Amino acid sequence: MAETSIKPVPESAYASRQMQLFGTFFASGRPEEQLSNAVSSLDLLPRFSVSRARMAMMRTADGHLPPIDREVTIEGVTYRVRVWPAQIEVDGKWMSFYPAAREEIVEQALRKIASLQRQGFYESESTGHRTGVRFSITQLRDELTKQGHPLNYVELTQALDILSLSSLEISPMEGDKKKPEFYRANFLVALGRRSWQQYLECRKTREGTAWIAEFHPMLAKAIANIGYRQTNYRLWMTLTKQIERYLYMRLALRFTNASILTTYDIKYSTIKTDSGLFEGRKRETDCMAEVDQAWKRLSAIGIISKIETEYLRGPRNCIQDIKFKVIPTNQFVAEQKAANKRKSEFMNASALAN
Repeated sequence: MAETSIKPVPESAYASRQMQLFGTFFASGRPEEQLSNAVSSLDLLPRFSVSRARMAMMRTADGHLPPIDREVTIEGVTYRVRVWPAQIEVDGKWMSFYPAAREEIVEQALRKIASLQRQGFYESESTGHRTGVRFSITQLRDELTKQGHPLNYVELTQALDILSLSSLEISPMEGDKKKPEFYRANFLVALGRRSWQQYLECRKTREGTAWIAEFHPMLAKAIANIGYRQTNYRLWMTLTKQIERYLYMRLALRFTNASILTTYDIKYSTIKTDSGLFEGRKRETDCMAEVDQAWKRLSAIGIISKIETEYLRGPRNCIQDIKFKVIPTNQFVAEQKAANKRKSEFMNASALAN
């Protein structure tokens, strides 16, 4: 598929003020290459919550998967999140796949590449905002390998196919029940690849990047409105389990007032519902143990200094829920303050420019 099959991106879009801000970080003692951007309204959704093992159990005999629904609460509003699977060919057979852990990591790597100079683009249109990234498979593979997630060409292109063919539908639970409001778009709205001849021609005038991907509109809106937040990309990439990555991202995006005198309080039931990672699991105690281990992992890498646990018991003294009180480290507090300062200065600069 040639890039021309996607609406052409003017070179000016790669040098837009919005992308310059998106790629500028307040390091707080860390190299900028370790930092990236996250969006609360997008990155805390249960978009990648079904494991490959569970997909195998859910598929029909002819390889199909149904759309899945999850519920999540964002800023006091409960939404239904529906993920429609991709249909791709594997070993000569068409099969359904939901975006999973691999696709989550690839999406974050693409977002990081987009923050590099003249690789990400942003374009404001009368119909809305548009943002994306140009890249090569070698560049993407090298970035993932550097972060400890090596993938071969087949795995990478399969992940890109799943991201560009799966769709995300979001609708508030309250409102008109007969004709409810909803919004639907693919994880990657568009994906294109130049032909080899086009690639060689392109290298004569600019960096040879054979692929182009357009991000989800919610990310485009966040870039337009500075609705993103600086996060520790390198640390997120070092976390090996999805529940660890979810808890770190939740702290980074929600615990914005972190200090050594404040705590972040959250219940196990909230983590279970909002992450969607334990759907279909039969043993609640195993899920609770995984969350406990994830907190310990975040403690080991210097994100939290202490966690206080309160068990909420019901009949027969059975554990019905767990309340966690998270106390941050000085390192995490410093990173949150740097992210706050960056966002504040960007917002002030944007207000003056307008």
